[in-house]
Amino acid sequence: MSETPLTTKSKRKYNDISDPDDNTSIVYFLVVCHGIYVLKEDNQYNQDKQYEPEYVKIPENIKYVNKITYAPFGFKNILPDTKCIRENVTNICTDICPSNNLPGPDELIDLLQDDVQLLEQQRKVFNIRQKHKEYYGYESNENLKIRCFYKMLFNKEPQLYQNVVYSNPSNETKKNIPIIQKQFSIFPHEINTKYNIYVVFEKNGKLNKDDSILNSDRYKAYNKETYKGSYHHDMNRDITTQKLLEFAQYYGYENVVIFDYSCESCKDRSGNPIPRNQVMSIRELILSGQIGRGNKKTRNRSRNHMSSRNYKPISRRILRKYKKNQKTKRTQKTR
Repeated sequence: MSETPLTTKSKRKYNDISDPDDNTSIVYFLVVCHGIYVLKEDNQYNQDKQYEPEYVKIPENIKYVNKITYAPFGFKNILPDTKCIRENVTNICTDICPSNNLPGPDELIDLLQDDVQLLEQQRKVFNIRQKHKEYYGYESNENLKIRCFYKMLFNKEPQLYQNVVYSNPSNETKKNIPIIQKQFSIFPHEINTKYNIYVVFEKNGKLNKDDSILNSDRYKAYNKETYKGSYHHDMNRDITTQKLLEFAQYYGYENVVIFDYSCESCKDRSGNPIPRNQVMSIRELILSGQIGRGNKKTRNRSRNHMSSRNYKPISRRILRKYKKNQKTKRTQKTR
């Protein structure tokens, strides 16, 4: 999929003022593989098929999660060059993380926009394909699909690079919002390619910088220990958001930052696409900050805020059911 190489760059240099006695355990993951939301069917209210997301259960020892997602919910994201994205993100973390364990979400988003410049590179690829079409007077179906994917992405530019933060314990003024479960994977023929989940920075844990996760020896060891009798080789090629956090906890981390550059496609458990109106309804809840999947923007929040009276019935039902489930869980804990 590599067409136009990105330029590796690092404009900022921070002095390393890290405290050698600092015991903060933190890991930064970069996701450059396939991504998908598998939504579950809920026919509780009528006979028409309705779908709702599943949510991440934060592991007990995880104190902080910051998930930054590039593409809008429901969109595909075609990466021109994953290798250079990895190099640029690694440079950002190398520059800023030693002197600041948990940089603010806005600070990280600004650095990603300025130094990775993925959108600019995607525009270049789009323009090349557009000129190819104009010059030859025709284009393949594959070229048409890629141009359409890019065009839809460009139309949602204000929704790029958004984030959701989980903090434990949360305070009264800033409550945690539920994070939607997502699945990341690589295909069998991609095992030895550039598509994977990488460690771009770590401190006080057992992983190493530049480690890949999917199909790695460490991930295989984790799966064998965790699942034992139900272990099989195919599970080494995929991981969910929750399992990635559990994996981080297993290797000694309490704080996790995830840079997600994967696709944001939505399908049901049979692999069928989710109806567009239902995807849009879930996106409304995400943009309003009611639920999150790495898509709750902290900057210019008023621009994305949507009044509850504008929610579609599907959105209200999803949020109402989530709150009811949370209330039931709290009641069970107090017994």
